Parts: sequence; C-alpha cells; structure tokens
Amino acid sequence: MKFYLINGSFRPDMPQGPAFKEALEAHHAYWAPYMQKGEVLVSGPKVGGAGLLLLKCEDDADVQAIMDADPFVSGGVAEFVAMEFNPFYAHPDAAAFFGK
Repeated sequence: MKFYLINGSFRPDMPQGPAFKEALEAHHAYWAPYMQKGEVLVSGPKVGGAGLLLLKCEDDADVQAIMDADPFVSGGVAEFVAMEFNPFYAHPDAAAFFGK
C-alpha cells in the first residue's frame, strides 16, 4: 500500500455560480465511498482555496486514475498533484490507517 497527499488547486478559468456548486456536490459525492472504505483519512479545503486529501492506494497509476475521474478535474474546476510519502510517525488514532 502507498500513501499520497493530494494537493488540489483551482484552475484560473474554473466555472462559477451554479456550475461550481454542481461540481462541488459531485466532488463530495465522488470521494464519499473512498472515505467510507477507509482509503481516505482526511480531506478538506485549504485556506485560500481548493483542498488537500490523504489517500492510500495500491500504486501511482491507480491514484492518477482516481484523481482524473474526480468531477472537479473532469469539470475543469481544479487540478490535482499527488505526492507519495512514507509515513514514519502516526498518532495512535491514525495508526491503523497507516498499518502501524
């Protein structure tokens, strides 16, 4: 299992108004099953816009496919960059997520 910090950034030409709201709702619905399956530890908006997400996934190709399928990406709202990392320390409440 690999671990990724996904950094989302809004596109300068992203949709506004109702189109943004629709994409946001679809984005939340898209990630809900990953949270329910325990593949996402935490996610949320960054101060200043877009967001961060901590994901565990089998490999780089899987994480890229997951990001590409997010309605924020397909809807032209945001771009994501995944940074793989190796957890060393984890709070006991998060240790199970990291297999520690």
